[in-house]
Amino acid sequence: MKKLIALYVTLSLFLSIGIISAQIVYVDINATGQNNGSSWENAYTSIQDGINGAANGLDVWVAKGTYYENLSMLENVALYGGFSGTETTFDERDFENNQTIIDGNNKGSVIEFPWWKNNMIVDGFTITHGSGYGLDIDDVGSTIIRNC
Repeated sequence: MKKLIALYVTLSLFLSIGIISAQIVYVDINATGQNNGSSWENAYTSIQDGINGAANGLDVWVAKGTYYENLSMLENVALYGGFSGTETTFDERDFENNQTIIDGNNKGSVIEFPWWKNNMIVDGFTITHGSGYGLDIDDVGSTIIRNC
């Protein structure tokens, strides 16, 4: 049983830091395809739709642009900005030159991290125009925010 728990913890850690590749959900505000997140062409046009479509343990890749929305993260979802919208590998991402902006439109927190959720990553975004808090983080475990 101890070996099984150790394996679970190790796999969870590797997934959370991206060593083991997870399935990808795509978001691009300019996508014109089927809006189902299955590819850049068929990307969701809303980040929250991408988060909701990611389910447990998936990565959400978000193409450059300004997204006017307020987000609520889900457990075991990694949200990465800074893509041009053509990448096939994570290493091609350039968050410095492909600015991905989440604008909360002064309608509350831009990103909410529910306190009962764990293992969330937000990486590679400019977060702006929140009223109250840009990020609403309330005692969440295993949450990583970087390059923001």
